[in-house]
Amino acid sequence: MKKLYNVNGLTYLPRQDGNSNGNIGQHSIQISTDGTTWTETAKGTYLDDNSLKKTPFTTAPARYIRLIAQTEAGNRGAWTSAAEINVLAATTYAKPPTNLGIWGTTIDFPIVPAAAAVLTNGKVLLWSSWKPLDFGGGGGSGKTETAIYDPATGTVSRRTVTETQHDMFCPGLSLDASGRPFVTGGNDAAKLSIYDGTNWIAGPNMKIQRGYQSSATLSDGRIFTIGGSWSGGEGNKNGEVWSPGTNTWSLLPGCPVAPMLTADTRGVYRSDNHAWLFGWKSGSVFQAGPSKAMN
Repeated sequence: MKKLYNVNGLTYLPRQDGNSNGNIGQHSIQISTDGTTWTETAKGTYLDDNSLKKTPFTTAPARYIRLIAQTEAGNRGAWTSAAEINVLAATTYAKPPTNLGIWGTTIDFPIVPAAAAVLTNGKVLLWSSWKPLDFGGGGGSGKTETAIYDPATGTVSRRTVTETQHDMFCPGLSLDASGRPFVTGGNDAAKLSIYDGTNWIAGPNMKIQRGYQSSATLSDGRIFTIGGSWSGGEGNKNGEVWSPGTNTWSLLPGCPVAPMLTADTRGVYRSDNHAWLFGWKSGSVFQAGPSKAMN
């Protein structure tokens, strides 16, 4: 680039002629001050479409930058294409302190991660909604766009999940006793989907439809959930529990949602969302807040 700049990002515009051949998928972005010694500053996988991709990263001085295409996004062939590549730069740069830790490389995902869970193998499962970059207008779509990030290799893989017929945007989320992500409600507000590390498994529907609810794994392996008026109707989202032995949901008559409601100005649509729940001893649940009493 003729001289040093304080670079902090790159944009990649795929070809705009209606042909997707050569769209970059998995990639690495590297910078250098001398063209000899290179530092990776971002990596990941771009979505296979013609939208503008923007990768921000930690500001650093560089004269050279390279975008290395490692896969073709649609596995259509061994080629790479681009309509335009631009480098972003900051006006100032301050070297980060050495005593406060340091962030690693930016990770590009082919979805907007609305939820995530760490798997027992150390990989990270993430998902968005029925679209990779949007969540609106997909009622009843019965699918979710997911991705898995492997920290050991730095790779990101994408998968469209249809087998559970569940749009898992804004769900309740727990890890069950064996570490499986246990995903309830959201856009498809009655559904339960369980990921075993390889396959997505459809579980029984909840008794009450929910979205933005809270859940907690109990000391005896059951999973408790409460609240969630964001979807599936508003109000009376009282507690229920899933039992692994019978694979069934049961309502809990002595567990009303009312004591945990907040004073949110949107009313019950928001006031029963996202309680801070923790599994406690003897199958009980501790609510750390929020609520009108902040208990």
